Amino acid sequence: MKNVLFLIGTLISIFSYSQKTVAEFDAVLAQWDKPNEPGGVVGVVQNGEFIYQKAFGLASLEFNVPNKISTKFQLASIAKQFTAACIILLAQEGKLQLDNTIDQYFPNGPDYYKDITIQHLLNHTSGIWSFEQAFDLLLKDIIITDYEIEKLLNSLYITNFPPGDQWSYCNSGYWLLGKIVEKISDNSLENHLKEHLFTPLKMYDTQLVKDPEIIIYNAANGYSKDINNSYKQRIEIARDIVSSRAIISTLEDLKKWENEFYQMTILNADFWKQMTKPGVLNNGEILEYASGLNSPVYKGFKLIGHSGVSLGFRTSFHTLPEKKLSVIVLLNNGNIFEYDVSSAFFDLFIQDKDTTSITPNYETTVNVPIEMPLNKLQQFSGNFALEESTQFNFSIINNQLTGISGENNVPFQLVPISDSVFVHATTPKDFYVLSLKTFTFSEFKNKQPSKLDIHVKNEYVDLVEHLNRQADFHLNLDSYVGIYRNETLNVSYEFIKKNENLFLKVKNYEPIKINFKTPYKTYNIPHIAWGGFTITFLKKTNEITSLILSSDRVQNLELKKIKT
Repeated sequence: MKNVLFLIGTLISIFSYSQKTVAEFDAVLAQWDKPNEPGGVVGVVQNGEFIYQKAFGLASLEFNVPNKISTKFQLASIAKQFTAACIILLAQEGKLQLDNTIDQYFPNGPDYYKDITIQHLLNHTSGIWSFEQAFDLLLKDIIITDYEIEKLLNSLYITNFPPGDQWSYCNSGYWLLGKIVEKISDNSLENHLKEHLFTPLKMYDTQLVKDPEIIIYNAANGYSKDINNSYKQRIEIARDIVSSRAIISTLEDLKKWENEFYQMTILNADFWKQMTKPGVLNNGEILEYASGLNSPVYKGFKLIGHSGVSLGFRTSFHTLPEKKLSVIVLLNNGNIFEYDVSSAFFDLFIQDKDTTSITPNYETTVNVPIEMPLNKLQQFSGNFALEESTQFNFSIINNQLTGISGENNVPFQLVPISDSVFVHATTPKDFYVLSLKTFTFSEFKNKQPSKLDIHVKNEYVDLVEHLNRQADFHLNLDSYVGIYRNETLNVSYEFIKKNENLFLKVKNYEPIKINFKTPYKTYNIPHIAWGGFTITFLKKTNEITSLILSSDRVQNLELKKIKT
């Protein structure tokens, strides 16, 4: 009788709540629901049931097919948690231990495999180069397959850092985890996922897509805009990279996975405890990342989940345990930021006036903007640079500190949160978080700072650039000209001078102008699909001897300058 009364009460609560907020949900989604454009689906789950589902936009622009609630979407990196789940289940069965080193499974791998554990792979603390950016920086014109990934990883002789020292998002790690599942189970990952997860949980519309030519019925195509603001279909030519991203699913199936997190009908409490156990660095720092799951804090509340970005797809799947509330966002429009959608829906439940309990042991540094008089703002004006290169120019525009960087000199505004620390003005309102992106000025001389530290931290990168105040200068471009090569990895970059400008020439592509005013340069060439990387030139007795290429997932690739 108690169960019946509880069920009735729950249904009444869900019904009344959904009725009350449907209009609000629709209003939030309206800004992304545009005619004749790709869109996606959004689901809000509370206490195990959908209180809102909405499909919007087109699944196929070519055939004018709208998205439906039942449309299948590529999950992108949301898929990582399913690969991690297979590993945790194998550990529970005693078929592996998480502290096993991976050289046991890959005897022909590089020497550093003997120092990397399965746990390192799960937590993105292995230091291994992530294959997609490694292929980009090594200028490999290939279709990415399992064979090519294994060949690449076996050829690498350095890591980004010693295992466990840092956190760096790594698709290579989850590819290796998928292969470990196959080696131990003597089964394909596709079948293993189906037999041990998808079928027991009745997730019948969820599958791992290994054949790039297979026809997937009721599936959305992925789209992104090109430089001409026109949508292009993004074709995934390497769907066999299954363990890191190539799983498709639906709103309904993901709700079943969410229900299992709370109800534990198939997967026990020990399983979920291990899945959500944060990683720990060698220095004892506790990470927000666990086994294919993030644990970010949003407005004082811990979320558990993951996001994903693939070719033309953006996804987000997070749950808020304190409210048993989940938001699922599956988009086939690469120009809609998934976090914007999910946070907008969570905001309907988490208001500033919300006084419910704050999750213990999860803290975030929220900073309130301060007022700063104009005469004090002016002291931060000037140029700040790394070595010879001017990176940023700061000036006062409309009574606000404004920075200029980039080839197009696009200005951005800074908001002070202390006497010497600023945050980017595009940070979400009322949520100025110190660890996201900060500009810290220091070493004041004559009331002007001579140093600037720029700290950038997000899901993929955590770095600090140290800049110095500098006056205008002229570059000796001739000193940069030449071929830079890494013999071991068989990769070369060439810099040429033309019309008093420096250009990067890669193979047969059009040379790309180098703008020394930009610390993070995005090179728009076909090889570098992920875009941004940094170039640091190294000198010895005022002569450039080599350069270092780095990106958020591949660090410190050194190419020595060849005498010309």
